[in-house]
Amino acid sequence: MSTPSPTARTSLAALAIASLPLTPAFAAGYQQPPANILKVMRAPSLPMPSINPTRDAMLLVGWQEYPSIARVAAPYLKLAGTRVEPANRAKHDTPGGYGIPPCAESFKLVKIPGGQETPVSLPAASCPDAPAWSADGKRFAFANAAKDAVELWIGDAASGKIRKIPGIRLNPMLNDELQWMPDQKTLLVKAVPTAQGPAPAKSVGPDGPSVQETDGVQGESSTYETRDTLNNPHDEALFDYYGASQLTLVDAQSGKLTPIGKPALYDALQPAPDGRHVLVSSIAKPYSYVTTYERFPHEVQVWDVSKPGRVAIRAIASLPLADRVPVHGEPLGPREFSWRANEPATLIWAEALDGGDWKTAAPARDKVMMLKAPFTAQPTELLRTAQRFGGIDWSERRDVALVSEYDQNRHWRQTRIVNFDNPAQAPRLLWDLSYDDKYANPGAPAQRTLANGARVLRQDGDSIYLTGAGASPDGNRPFLDRLNLKTLQTERLFRSGKDALERPVALTGGDSFLTWRQSPVAAPNVYLAILNAYPLDYADAASAGQISGSQQTFTRLYQYKYLLLAGYAIIDQASFPIVGDPKAAYDSYLDQLKMNAQAAVDEAVRLGVADPERIGVTGHSHGALMTANLLAHTNLFRAGAATSGSYNKTLTPFGFQNERRSVWEAPNVYRKASTFFYADRLKTPILIMHGADDANPGTTPLQATKFYEAVRGNGGTARLVMLPHEPHWYAARESNEQLVYEMLNWFDKYVKNAPPRVLKSAQGPAAPAQP
Repeated sequence: MSTPSPTARTSLAALAIASLPLTPAFAAGYQQPPANILKVMRAPSLPMPSINPTRDAMLLVGWQEYPSIARVAAPYLKLAGTRVEPANRAKHDTPGGYGIPPCAESFKLVKIPGGQETPVSLPAASCPDAPAWSADGKRFAFANAAKDAVELWIGDAASGKIRKIPGIRLNPMLNDELQWMPDQKTLLVKAVPTAQGPAPAKSVGPDGPSVQETDGVQGESSTYETRDTLNNPHDEALFDYYGASQLTLVDAQSGKLTPIGKPALYDALQPAPDGRHVLVSSIAKPYSYVTTYERFPHEVQVWDVSKPGRVAIRAIASLPLADRVPVHGEPLGPREFSWRANEPATLIWAEALDGGDWKTAAPARDKVMMLKAPFTAQPTELLRTAQRFGGIDWSERRDVALVSEYDQNRHWRQTRIVNFDNPAQAPRLLWDLSYDDKYANPGAPAQRTLANGARVLRQDGDSIYLTGAGASPDGNRPFLDRLNLKTLQTERLFRSGKDALERPVALTGGDSFLTWRQSPVAAPNVYLAILNAYPLDYADAASAGQISGSQQTFTRLYQYKYLLLAGYAIIDQASFPIVGDPKAAYDSYLDQLKMNAQAAVDEAVRLGVADPERIGVTGHSHGALMTANLLAHTNLFRAGAATSGSYNKTLTPFGFQNERRSVWEAPNVYRKASTFFYADRLKTPILIMHGADDANPGTTPLQATKFYEAVRGNGGTARLVMLPHEPHWYAARESNEQLVYEMLNWFDKYVKNAPPRVLKSAQGPAAPAQP
């Protein structure tokens, strides 16, 4: 269970009905929006359900919307793609480096059926993580980031009472710090080693130069693999120190702690269904200064933990440093390890046959391998996939498995029904479609949790169940289907009505199921137009034109949407598709961007919610680049606000978004997409905001400062606001209040209160405005 992540967006803002007094351009300290907006920003978030595997109880988890700037500003270390707070070992980032981990504010235990509610008393002044249910539904466990440690807590599903396990400090730095063993009575955790001593001290003077060397062998590193990399030997020592964990078994009833093995840099851990074996992946040297720890050398082993004091270890693979993986490609050697869910201890993995490079033609891209306990024999090849292996969904029945593969070059996917126990039985093609095609999406197979915690397809006889978003011309209408795997016929059991958004979240037995339902609030009686959009890449026009999303969701305001409360209007989630061959994704990006914007503005004007002479544009991340490009290359907007953007794509030379070519392969594409090189044409006022600790390698803070310098140096109108301590997505309450304050003042000044403009021409000198 996790909090919903915000998605990068672009919005068009139109004339405001009311305005705020402007403050001095260089006011000190944090500013706040008006009281009516502030009240809404500080309202509690809506709880999210975490349903137990036995479907007889759930936890409603309320998440903190905005932490304080003090928490966001907590000191942390940048170590090979992860950020860790030395004071308590808590993580200071989320996957991809886009924010900081959220804190739960409340747990409420709810019985199913009946709905009896029991509040759970969470520890004070702390930061609980999402709960992890035991497969029998009797307990839940969670990590809690306290002042000086990440604690382990266990809750009772019958009473809602929770208790802290004494004597252990969790180490979440490399993930997988907490999971249930198959007996559902024991937890496998990563603990901070007890006798570790103090952290390595930094020398008063430099230890020497930081040295890197390349040997003439060609090899790319993706833009997004250069996040918070190591820089020197002291960084390496800190990575060794803070990444080290002691694997420990914790008795959930008694709290007894049983260490297994020796401390090391463990990352991935997967208990086998039999409860005896554990797949253990650990990080080895040499490290790299150009990529994150996922690409470091790894030792992959299977441990027999039936005798914790004398663990038997079988080596499975020694994976070398993988710092030259093709962009959007795969490393060589075994990868994507998992256990066969319906056998005691059978290991499955994939290996690339095409060098891991999507640009290489090959009769088969991957092979899938199998190795059974006791792991002394040679691995067996199960099958080969023509395209990239996408995973296996196992069923309770041994004769059924769903094998998926996908083709990045066509945006295509296939799924086959396979009987791995009978190689003579040919796989049957189940699905064969574009993964951009929302209307034809059959949904995802529903799963159930076995008594040992393994996840398998929920299967009744020859039928499985599918749940999906149900994209349609009427918007999303989630569904539940039953699919017969023999006849391949589908029966619809449920579909959300058009007057609400209702999605199935759990099958409870037979044909009964739980749904999560929401409907919109009454629309405000104002005329405003903030058109929400984001440039998404598609391989074909038919898929790009499909409708997704829903107008029946409960309205929750954030970022630009708070402008609703100041009299602005929002037309949300308009489609801005970029259509083309995935191998040349951005050849026509700018032209399509301008056409999308023109169509969006025309529709807003047709609806009567926008004055064509009073429109602004705002966007985040890739949407910020979109915002800047629209200001530089069109006459549609009076002002713009760009947050956490990347304005010079030559600084991300090994790809961006779905563009896989390097800047040396497609220099004109990189330049044309980069507003930085058109700063001399950007005369429309632009507000530039950025998190000073942005971990996204594609949107480093340097992008904002250099873009501002370019606009300023060429006589443009701009304001640069750097938010202290903020990552890619702004977390702190103070920062988000500042964001809304800045946007509102900017649009009031340059959109609502702007004088009649002189139209600029993208092809020549400025022309006078038409009456």
